[in-house]
Amino acid sequence: MESVFDKKMVREIYEDDHELFQEIIEMLIERLPGDMDKLHQAVENQQTEDVRKTAHQIRSSLVTAAASPAARLAGEVEDAAVAGKTSEYTGAFSAFSFEIKRLITYAETREWLSYFV
Repeated sequence: MESVFDKKMVREIYEDDHELFQEIIEMLIERLPGDMDKLHQAVENQQTEDVRKTAHQIRSSLVTAAASPAARLAGEVEDAAVAGKTSEYTGAFSAFSFEIKRLITYAETREWLSYFV
């Protein structure tokens, strides 16, 4: 299974500044539950424009945190919403939600600190 964070990207963006990366992760983890709830509601209510906007916002945060797998899945949700394909963004949301749970679990272990050794 692919790593939650892209180690190479983390090193390129944050160099040796693990404290800055930690701040980014903490902000991300703090905001993700609410953002995911908002996205889930938009998906459930088939509010395509809200799905697109929320998925885009979350994806931007994930790119900043070098969370490539989750960012890619957020992009799939966003792309399906742009195309107006409700069934596709509903399915993509399920995979995306799983990856977000995996990301939060991994981030809380702080194993990512090994990226800076």
